[in-house]
Amino acid sequence: DFTLGRIYQSNTAYIWEPKIDQNGSSYTNNSEYYTYNERTSNLGVGWTWAFPSVELRGDQRYLHFPDGTVYEVAAGGQGLVDYPLKDVTFAPSTATLSTKDASGKAVSAAAAYSLTDTLGTQSLFNAQGRWIGTKDAYGNVILVEYANTSVNDGDAYPLISRVIDTLNREIKFSYKANAVTVSYANKSLTFNKKLITGVNKKRNLDTAVNENGETISYGYTKQDAGFDADGPGGANGGSTTYTSLTRVTYPTGARSIYEYGKTVKHFGDIGTLEYYRVNKRYEELNESGTKKKNMVAYDYTNATDFSD
Repeated sequence: DFTLGRIYQSNTAYIWEPKIDQNGSSYTNNSEYYTYNERTSNLGVGWTWAFPSVELRGDQRYLHFPDGTVYEVAAGGQGLVDYPLKDVTFAPSTATLSTKDASGKAVSAAAAYSLTDTLGTQSLFNAQGRWIGTKDAYGNVILVEYANTSVNDGDAYPLISRVIDTLNREIKFSYKANAVTVSYANKSLTFNKKLITGVNKKRNLDTAVNENGETISYGYTKQDAGFDADGPGGANGGSTTYTSLTRVTYPTGARSIYEYGKTVKHFGDIGTLEYYRVNKRYEELNESGTKKKNMVAYDYTNATDFSD
C-alpha cells in the first residue's frame, strides 16, 4: 500500500537556509537558495513528504527516513553511521524496479542503494538519491517517477510526478507556484501555499483540501534566529528567519496550538545555530466558548544536542 504522508519540522522551517558562504567579514545566507525540502517536496517552508530519500551533500550522503530523522551513510554506502537499531539495513544495490502503468506500458527504474527492513521490504534509491520505489518480499512493487519542475517560479528540480503500483494504479502529482495537487481514481487532494510576507518567492503551506472538500488550515509566526559558523573571534554571525507552525485548524473548527522556545545547537565543528522547538501544545475547542484541553508541556532537560 502507498501512504501519502507529510511532516513539518520546526528546526528546518527557515525561510533562508543558514549557509557558510563567506562574504567579506561575515557569513550570510542566500535568499534565492532552495532548501532540501523545497528541492524534493515543494510543499512550503518546513514541510516535506513523508518519503525516504538520500541527500547528497558534497562527498557525503545522508539518509532521510520518512519520519524526518537523518543519518549519515557510511563510506561506500555500507550502512548508517551511529544508527542505534537493527531493524533496517542500508547497502549498495543493483536492483531494477519494474511494473506497468495504467496504459499497460512497461516502466522501470534502476537502483544504487537499498534500505531493507526485517520483513524483506526494500526501499530503493537511484544514484542521485531519489526514492524510486519499494518492493516487498512477495514482489509487490511501488514505482516512483520524477519530472523537472519549477520551484516557487524559479529553478527546476526533479519532483515526484507519478506513483505506480503492481496493479497498474497511478497517483499523479502536479505543481503550481501556489499549489500542489495529488490526483488518483478521479479524486484529488490539494495543498495550497501562500506567499510569506516580506519575501519574493518563499511560501508556507496554507491549506490542505481532501477528496471531500474538507479543509485543514495552518497558521505561522515569523521568528528570527542567528548563526555563527566559526565561533567567537571569527567572521561576524549571520541571521535567518523561521516560520514556526503555531496553529492547525480542522474542519470541525477545533484547533491545535503550538508554542515555541528558542534554543541553540552545533553548526559545524565550532559554530552555533539558533532554532525553535515546541515548548507546549494544546487543543482549542468551541464548547460554550473557547476551551483549552489536552495541554502538553515539553521538558528538554538533558536532551541530546544534535550537531547540524
